Amino acid sequence: MTKNSERKGHCELLVLADLLRNDLMACAMCIISNCEADFNLLGEWKCRGDEFPVCPECQTPMKYRDTRLRHIRREGGVKLWGRIRRLFCKNCHRLHNELPTNLSPHKHYEVDVIEGVVDGVITQDDLESEDYPCARTMERWKLWIEHNRPFIEGYVRSVGFRLLKLGVEFLKAQESMLDYLRDKFRDRENHWLTIINRLVYNTGASLEPWPPSAP
Repeated sequence: MTKNSERKGHCELLVLADLLRNDLMACAMCIISNCEADFNLLGEWKCRGDEFPVCPECQTPMKYRDTRLRHIRREGGVKLWGRIRRLFCKNCHRLHNELPTNLSPHKHYEVDVIEGVVDGVITQDDLESEDYPCARTMERWKLWIEHNRPFIEGYVRSVGFRLLKLGVEFLKAQESMLDYLRDKFRDRENHWLTIINRLVYNTGASLEPWPPSAP
């Protein structure tokens, strides 16, 4: 690949990240960018969303159904309980949980803690962590991201090419999409894991758990 092609591929990847960050993808399963977590004096929180996203399975606008309890863990083990909305699709009759951007599907720790561990910012030696998360959990997160790396690499390219029309150069770019997003959005308000989560779950796909489920 020529330098001009590589440069074009980098620019198209930036366009993809901007689209995801600015909530221009018209579908949401678990993550929406304007969902806010309001905290009260008891340390409880409520996910407050102002929109009704479309179903990632059939693209039909969803309706509010009810709420369910969900808890957040922060670095140091602080646990906060709150409620998230459940949205119902009248077309395919599926229920979808709506998460704030600081949560990852099937994970209880906040996104910035998971990212910090994967990026090596948070380690077992940090006094603020106080064994929360524990060493075993930290290692599991790292293995989880690496286990899903091939899928993330291919899926980012596929969505960028098929849905966002970013061109063949983007599809064939040799640079790691995951590493690029981790480097570009590290230490920013818009986390790289949130971008990946929204890209994957908002289009009806999902990341595999670690360790993988038994067949």
